[in-house]
Amino acid sequence: MPGPVDPADSVRAVLREGAELLTALLPAAGAGVLGHVTMVGFTHRESEEGPLQSMSGGDPLPSTVLLAPERFTSPWLAAESLLHEGAYLKLFDALRTGSVVRNASERVPIPWRIGSWTVIRVFVALHFYVHLLVLRATAAAAGEAVHKRFGPPPSVEDLDEPSPGTPAARSGQYRTSAERARYLAECVLSLPEQALTENGHRFARWLLTAFRLVDDDAPRPHDRAAATTRRAEPWQPPEIPAGGILQRLIPVDACALPGLGQLVVSPTWSARMHWLNARSWTVYSLCDGRDLGSVHTAYARAVGLPADSEEVNRQVSDSVRRLVAADLITHDM
Repeated sequence: MPGPVDPADSVRAVLREGAELLTALLPAAGAGVLGHVTMVGFTHRESEEGPLQSMSGGDPLPSTVLLAPERFTSPWLAAESLLHEGAYLKLFDALRTGSVVRNASERVPIPWRIGSWTVIRVFVALHFYVHLLVLRATAAAAGEAVHKRFGPPPSVEDLDEPSPGTPAARSGQYRTSAERARYLAECVLSLPEQALTENGHRFARWLLTAFRLVDDDAPRPHDRAAATTRRAEPWQPPEIPAGGILQRLIPVDACALPGLGQLVVSPTWSARMHWLNARSWTVYSLCDGRDLGSVHTAYARAVGLPADSEEVNRQVSDSVRRLVAADLITHDM
């Protein structure tokens, strides 16, 4: 096994410039993915798929990115590498809070890789390729100040080669991000409706909509020869009847993020993580054996609204329904 690489100062400098370029081009998305990266390492590695360019640690090595030093010849390649693996890590973390597919073992053939991929990996790769196309569209429209600071963007796309012996390697296809994204999008569109959870349907719709914003040839549901599946209606938690006692379930692990106005709650029996915003956090804290009316009164006092206002009723009712549906509180009549 090759050992770690001690990067030269020039590689470290390009890494910093790549992160700065990424956040300059995509302020929200760039900062969003870099927030999931806590360690960057450099290494060389060969496999049957070809030489390593970059990889993320996933579950065995969370929040970690491993990169080939050769990717750091320019800030533009560095930014793409950080976006690539940072987007993977962000989605890995998001998938810990809810599933998007019902059959985690279902696999899809990938013409530019030797092995098939699970549907989850298809989503993960499509998520990155769409973000990469957005980055390149933004780079093409970048102003003179960006080019003066980081140099001009590459005129030719630098994408990893198809694995040796694959159909793509023989045919010359799937050598661009757009080609690969279109193939992966078709895979998602060809799935039967029951293959995805409601989270999966919502994620797919958002991802494919973003894809069509940067690629006029991106596949659309009505382009498929087969009949399209019915769009799943957005899931809504059931109504909570008046009366009864609201009680937080225990034991849970909780971590307050006051700077973000969020509380992360993870029940020990499910190991899922739930991000509560300030509103749901307040309602959750009040579910200590009170009835729904008492929660309304205490919540109104906490947020400075009239207890009988429609806004208080809407905010509390919505939060209670979602907390019950997430198995974070019980409603016992």
